[in-house]
Amino acid sequence: MANIFQHLTKKTQTFGIAGAIGAFIFALLGEPFISLLPKAKSEPEKVDVIFALDATGSMSEEINGVKNGIKDFATKFVDKNISLKVGLVVFRDRFEDPSSVYKLDFSQGVLTDDYSDFSVAVDKVKADKGGDGPESSLDALEMAASMPFREKTKKIIILITDASPKLPDYSGNTIDKLKMLYANKGILQLHLAINDGGKDEYKSIQDMATLKGNVFSLKDIKEGKGFEEAMPVIGETIAKSIDTVIGKGYSEKASVAVFSIFTLWTGLVSLGIALFLIYAQNRYLKKSYPVGQLIKGSAMGLIIGLLAGLFAQLLFVNLPENIAFLSRIFCWGLLGSAMGWSVSKTVPNYPSLRAALGGLIGGLIGGLTFSFFNLLFPEVFARIVGATIIGFFIGIMISILEELFREAWLLVEWNKSDKIQIGLGGKPIILGSSNEADIYLPKDKFPAVTAMIHLDNGKIVFEDKIKKTTTELRSGSTFKVEGINITVQTKK
Repeated sequence: MANIFQHLTKKTQTFGIAGAIGAFIFALLGEPFISLLPKAKSEPEKVDVIFALDATGSMSEEINGVKNGIKDFATKFVDKNISLKVGLVVFRDRFEDPSSVYKLDFSQGVLTDDYSDFSVAVDKVKADKGGDGPESSLDALEMAASMPFREKTKKIIILITDASPKLPDYSGNTIDKLKMLYANKGILQLHLAINDGGKDEYKSIQDMATLKGNVFSLKDIKEGKGFEEAMPVIGETIAKSIDTVIGKGYSEKASVAVFSIFTLWTGLVSLGIALFLIYAQNRYLKKSYPVGQLIKGSAMGLIIGLLAGLFAQLLFVNLPENIAFLSRIFCWGLLGSAMGWSVSKTVPNYPSLRAALGGLIGGLIGGLTFSFFNLLFPEVFARIVGATIIGFFIGIMISILEELFREAWLLVEWNKSDKIQIGLGGKPIILGSSNEADIYLPKDKFPAVTAMIHLDNGKIVFEDKIKKTTTELRSGSTFKVEGINITVQTKK
């Protein structure tokens, strides 16, 4: 990294350091807010999941999938500090066989966290009978909701069937009765792994649970890798939807505060990067620091960061973890892109789209690094160091793209060790004593606008405002003003 840094130009180094310092300082300023958030309980949250599994002749793949995929399914809950117990209700058609709805028994009872024992018991369930008609799924859903759940547990039921329900069912169950039962029993979620048959009926029961469940298409699963491979995906989706850990270890009761504070934290980091990049640009040009420009740039940085942070939090909450990981990197890229666009307003002759592209690349690189830091290191360290790296890469990439694609520029030398470069373009580079001057000259010797240099149809034009003359300059042209050597340089 040190060798790479040495090969960067003075401006790129300045921008990289400024972005890093701004992000670091403002990330630290946001930490007190994060420290106030209540942590989640150290003991695991309890969740009981009951599978209501259709065991008719067409369901052999699903039965085997539940049997072979239960361990991968359970892992998704354990990873989120959730104590999971599972149970299973088998059903076929009770009008053909009244005993064809029953619950499995394990060594621990009808609920178990011994997933090997669960697999052995499910292995004894054979796909048989049933035909293509409706099955006794309502009686199975009633039995699942009436299981001896643990105290203070979250109750989850997963219905797996390719058939519509018997209406009414053998025991007299109807859709309305099941809706009332699920509301009264405090079922947190009903998830459906179904085809279109009975979809509306099942979904009306699903809507009575406390939280909205998911619908998984058996048809899509069969056309994919099969039900065994779908089990961890289903587990991940469910675990994430009821997860008590938001971000990294924060209490479910503080979900709104967590959402708001992490959005604010991103806004502060963005504000810090914007503020320090504007400062760096003015310092690089040896200009004063206009308060209005700093306020405007900081406000834009804050708004950009708040929007990016809000978007990132929405994605984090609503998407599966592996996709959310990539989405957060993308959000840092968007933040960098918007940052590049806003900074281009203070950099002479820097096209906004090019600046936005530089910021996008820097944000993506920094966001990727930030995300890996978040996975590998303690929370506070990862957040602060990750933000610093994001600021660094946004800063250097904005500068690199500005220098890489410009057509012509001025090399301004105060002495051999103090040089800067200013890009030429349609906007004139002003030499003078005003606050708007790009190359500042003493007020007691020079007017507000002494001269201007700009590109005009590929030609480099020098306008002397004192002598009122216009001269065409070429690459290598050199002149001196108040001890400052100025050389025109081009790529050609």
